[in-house]
Amino acid sequence: MKVNYTYKKNRKCKHCFAPIADQIHATRTFCPRIKLDDGSVLSCKDDFNSAKRKIEKAPFKGFATHQENMRDRLQNLFNEQGELVTIDLLNQYGIMLNRPAEIAWIKDGIPIFYFIGFAVIKTSQNQYKIQKHGKVFQ
Repeated sequence: MKVNYTYKKNRKCKHCFAPIADQIHATRTFCPRIKLDDGSVLSCKDDFNSAKRKIEKAPFKGFATHQENMRDRLQNLFNEQGELVTIDLLNQYGIMLNRPAEIAWIKDGIPIFYFIGFAVIKTSQNQYKIQKHGKVFQ
């Protein structure tokens, strides 16, 4: 039995704006998923929600990118200069102590700046110590 579809209700897919027939269930707001010959899937619903989540998660991606950059810079500094460095070397390598993943304080108010994979500990007025760590941030 062949169904003659009508489009009088002017319903459209939220993603690609393709028309949705009046005879299709009223809760359908996206095109049906289509599996292609190569095994991939076309899904307007997934594409729509993925784009929405990308916008919502953008600020967190910026934080993660910053931490990745700091880890790479600390690794380079550690490889080239060793564990004891000056504030000038930290600045030269672009290490931003004001944006760590976490700050902890040890006795006498000495800060430990935690980045992914590395901690920077202030040892004197102008000297810092870089240490590797396995801390997981949650």
